[in-house]
Amino acid sequence: MRAEGFGTMKGNRRAMRVLVWAETFWPLTGGAEVFVAKLVVALRERNCEVIVVTPQGYKDLPIEALYRGVPVYRFPFSTALAGPKMEQLMGMGRRSPRSSSRR
Repeated sequence: MRAEGFGTMKGNRRAMRVLVWAETFWPLTGGAEVFVAKLVVALRERNCEVIVVTPQGYKDLPIEALYRGVPVYRFPFSTALAGPKMEQLMGMGRRSPRSSSRR
C-alpha cells in the first residue's frame, strides 16, 4: 500500500503534507492513541495529506494499514535498534512512501 497522490495539488495550491509519529496507535487504545486518531482524521477532513508512522510493537499488527483513509506504517524500530542489525534498519527506508515513489 502506498499513499497515492501524496503531495498532490488541492485547488490552486499544494496540500499540506503531515507525517505523524506516534509511539503507539490504533488499534491500541489509550489517551494518546485516541488523541492522535482524532487528530489525523481532523487533518484529513481539512484536506491535509496525512501518514502515520508508528513502531510495530505487536507482531500480529499489520505493517501497513488504513485508519479511516489515513495510511499507517508500522516499523520494527525496537528490534532493529536493540542489536547490531544495521541492514534491517537500512531496509526500513525501502518501505517508506517517499522511497516507493522514486522507483
